[in-house]
Amino acid sequence: MSALSLELIVLGLIASATPLGVGAVLVVCSGGRTRNGITLILGWQLVLASMAVVSATVLRSRLRPDNEPSRAVAIIMIGLGIASLVGAFIWRARARQRAGADTASAPSGRSWQDRLSGAGPGTAMLAGIALAPYPIAIAAGSEIVQTDANAGARWLALLLFCVVATWSMIAATIALAWWPDTVGRRVDAWLGWIRSHSTALLFWILVVVGVWSLWRGTAVLTRL
Repeated sequence: MSALSLELIVLGLIASATPLGVGAVLVVCSGGRTRNGITLILGWQLVLASMAVVSATVLRSRLRPDNEPSRAVAIIMIGLGIASLVGAFIWRARARQRAGADTASAPSGRSWQDRLSGAGPGTAMLAGIALAPYPIAIAAGSEIVQTDANAGARWLALLLFCVVATWSMIAATIALAWWPDTVGRRVDAWLGWIRSHSTALLFWILVVVGVWSLWRGTAVLTRL
């Protein structure tokens, strides 16, 4: 297995740990609406693939004549890392503010899970597009552009990334389709766990992506 595939598998596993994906699948598939889960996953994968391709295309235009990463590529990757880290702490601070406000008064508005509970296939796909981990897809594109693999190997690595990044959502959809009664009885408990841990999980996912991008960008700078 190539180094590119291993790097994209790691990023895919990080993306699969995003609680919003599995949580959204559990909500939109309730009541036997398995097709909603499929369209949500397709929307999620569309974002992963398209953002990775766009990121790789933009960064490729910044390569040196010998196809090696340039200083501009390194700066873009470091910028992504800093943005991810800043976003992680902003996300956690705002989540704590919302939690404090809900504790002091009655919660206002509906959660994203409530909004998706009556979603159809089209809305489910839009939810997949909205909730997808954009920073991870951009990081995947930066890995693709730095390899000397041929075009076929790059496309296969991208396909592998998209599958690994959604394996948990695919597994949840299959489980709900094959064992609706058994899995359905546990959905509320799983959604409760996701709701109570989503802030911490998303915070650490953004931190990992930020550190990863900083490390890779710094590595490029040291090779120049």
